Amino acid sequence: GLEMVKKIRGVNPAAKVILASGYLPPEDKSELERIGAQEYVEKPYLPDDLFRKIRQVIDDRTLSSNG
Repeated sequence: GLEMVKKIRGVNPAAKVILASGYLPPEDKSELERIGAQEYVEKPYLPDDLFRKIRQVIDDRTLSSNG
């Protein structure tokens, strides 16, 4: 998970990343923020939970580009 986020951000630093993982230790959660993942959703997740995270990222991006 963390390595994939690093690779994605390395190719496109502006990419918005939502990580879906079965388990993420607390120290890795803070690492995700540091390397630029916008959101994290724990598996198994409901589709509505993932859609809510996607909407948050889109809304945050819209607000920041209009601000």
